[in-house]
Amino acid sequence: MLALYLASWLVAGYRVLASALRGIARGKVFDENFLMSIATVGAFLIGQWSEGAAVMLFYNLGEMIQESAVNKSRRSITDLMDVRPSSALLADGREVHPAEVALGDAIRVVPGAKVPLDGVVESGFSSVDASRLTGESVPRDVGPGSEVLAGFVNGGGELVVRVGARFQDTAAARMLSLVEGAQARKARAERLITSFSRVYTPIVTVGAVLLALIPPLVLRAAFEPWVSRALVFLVISCPCAFVISVPLGFFGGIGGAARLGVLVKGADFLDALAKTRAVVFDKTGTLTRGALSVSRLEPAPGVRERDLLDLAAAAESRSTHPAAAAIRAHAAASSPAADAIEYRERAGFGTIARVGGHILVAGSRRHLEAEGVSGLPPPFAGSGTCVEIARDGEYAGRVVLADEPKADAARAVAELKDLGVSRVAMLSGDSRLAARSVADAVGIDEAHAEILPHEKVERF
Repeated sequence: MLALYLASWLVAGYRVLASALRGIARGKVFDENFLMSIATVGAFLIGQWSEGAAVMLFYNLGEMIQESAVNKSRRSITDLMDVRPSSALLADGREVHPAEVALGDAIRVVPGAKVPLDGVVESGFSSVDASRLTGESVPRDVGPGSEVLAGFVNGGGELVVRVGARFQDTAAARMLSLVEGAQARKARAERLITSFSRVYTPIVTVGAVLLALIPPLVLRAAFEPWVSRALVFLVISCPCAFVISVPLGFFGGIGGAARLGVLVKGADFLDALAKTRAVVFDKTGTLTRGALSVSRLEPAPGVRERDLLDLAAAAESRSTHPAAAAIRAHAAASSPAADAIEYRERAGFGTIARVGGHILVAGSRRHLEAEGVSGLPPPFAGSGTCVEIARDGEYAGRVVLADEPKADAARAVAELKDLGVSRVAMLSGDSRLAARSVADAVGIDEAHAEILPHEKVERF
């Protein structure tokens, strides 16, 4: 039986024992690992085999749960840490690390690639996905003179970008610096444990030694019972519940929040929740679903909504643009879209397709104007993004797309207010109209738009 308890003690506590030995070798003797080691050794010496093995087993189990919670929290920021690309393509065709690119150099960004450095588009037209950096769900159309940031994903056309910031100074680098710095933040209770162990462990150790020596030396009593009592004192003084419970509580909270899609900047922010009177939300993916969907159809006079949707789906049948995918998905709910016989796409503008004997044009207003479409209405001034549609040179209507609020977003905001949160605000990298539309839908009065990630921290 002793062999089984000893084996379980070694298997469960080898890390603690190794840490205690390393601490002794470095001159840092009195810590929780040292106390755990001598306490469990003492339990074995006085015959309390099960106690010694159980203390080490439960401590190690707590450490494993804590490590699991920390790993889950770290995985929740993996996507953020993968924002910056590892290479940049110079205008002369050479591929180098972004850190080797100098200010003012020209780089090429091919379709589907990430923009490696902040800069200004010098030539080319395309749409870029900025959601991973700004949270903006609607792709941006960019052309000469447009600013692009490291981490944007190029959609349709090749771009030539004049670099305006070094690798370490990009908006993505500043964002990652914030995320990495957050992982080192500890709550006040965690800092208290460190200070506590530095004082508590020496006191308990010295107390146990005195308990083992003074009565036999002063009272001339037998050593054996007092040594046994000193070891019992060490076992019952072992602070495993305190040492485990506080960090585990914080890491468990961070891990649980991560599983629900909430990234907590550090343990001290969990501590602050008890006194929270203001809550600030990001928009895309938090209050909204994070994907475009058709919100409404605005057909021209004499055109039915169903016909407009079919025309849009047919015109966008071969496009890889997120707006095109949303239109096709919406149209497929009732009937499959006809495939284009002839198809041409202008990156950053739109498409031209020949379907069923008709010439269909879909895309931006600028695209329809360039194709000589007649009957165009006033420019779209609402929130979200729109795809204008024409058939045989005549305007047929527009499809309006938006990132819709989550079904439970309004209820969550209302419950926060019921809990006593007096200020609920929303931050977004999206346009003011789109941000205001979502804020109104979920019951938020204070909305701030067109903000980059590092600016969000500065704002509040």
